[in-house]
Amino acid sequence: MSFATTQKFLSVNYGVTMQQALDFVAASLESPQTIFNVCKQAAITNQMLADIISPVLPDVLPSMVAQYFASFGLDATQLDPVTPPDGGAVIAKTVNVTGAGQHTDAAQDNTSYMIGLNGEYNYTIQNFAAGDKLIFPAANLATVINESFTDGQLVVNYAFAGQMATITLVGVPDSLDSNIFGPTSFKSAFGSDALN
Repeated sequence: MSFATTQKFLSVNYGVTMQQALDFVAASLESPQTIFNVCKQAAITNQMLADIISPVLPDVLPSMVAQYFASFGLDATQLDPVTPPDGGAVIAKTVNVTGAGQHTDAAQDNTSYMIGLNGEYNYTIQNFAAGDKLIFPAANLATVINESFTDGQLVVNYAFAGQMATITLVGVPDSLDSNIFGPTSFKSAFGSDALN
């Protein structure tokens, strides 16, 4: 990750400049939990946070960011990809969802889907699983529709300002499909931060 990559990530996903991100961090230094929560929800890694603050601390390393959070009892490893006990790497990636006709398979990754609103569109995700996230511009506005508890398909709608993104999840295991009927049960099935 580089300064330019982080700059592009913030701009494309959130319409935020590096200076605005730095200003947020500076204004929130007295509340590290706030910085941590925003980074976690927005899929901002320790490296990206180091890039954001590099104009004022040019020698800052991701490990220093992690130490800052640790000094307040926060687990900064939650901001970075994890390695499972078998030693195989779990790849954490971000997918920017901005329109229809895009399909992806989430089976092998912990994927954060950054859902943008650019009119009305449908987007399909195959094999959504624990560790994957649907991140919307504003939290708690998504609805979950499960028309059949046996077809392996869920629909997540996000509507705001007269626009709607429809995210269709296919390949949902029967054991989960039969137990999902709204946002709360969705989070129970896939993780508390799977729907933001």
